Amino acid sequence: MRILILIIFITFVFSCNGVKKRSNSAKIEFEHLAYDLQTIRTKDSATCLIKFLNKGMNTLNINKVSPSCSCVRVDWPHVPIAKNDSGEIKVVYYSEHPSVLSEVIYVYYNGSDSPILISISGIVEDVKSSEF
Repeated sequence: MRILILIIFITFVFSCNGVKKRSNSAKIEFEHLAYDLQTIRTKDSATCLIKFLNKGMNTLNINKVSPSCSCVRVDWPHVPIAKNDSGEIKVVYYSEHPSVLSEVIYVYYNGSDSPILISISGIVEDVKSSEF
């Protein structure tokens, strides 16, 4: 009898793992997950605005926005974003030398799929090589 109860209990536990729970957390939805800054000259900067919407059931709190490189500066709303409200993250890339730009921005927030990764790409050309 104990074995039968144990089998039923184990079957119940494993069958409940497949049930998807409805999340009441915030859910951030970005307009785009990748941004191309095109061609930038050395010693210049490029800015993009990353727009988002809170599609979750609760208030959205962005805890941290962390770029993968010190050449990128970010500014984000430090106030709660209500359900169905929008906001934007300002990203500024400062070019130092000719290169292929490929950076990632990590957005940490109070949702279950945090962090979200946003990619920034482009080409940095030397000022001398672009002048004829």
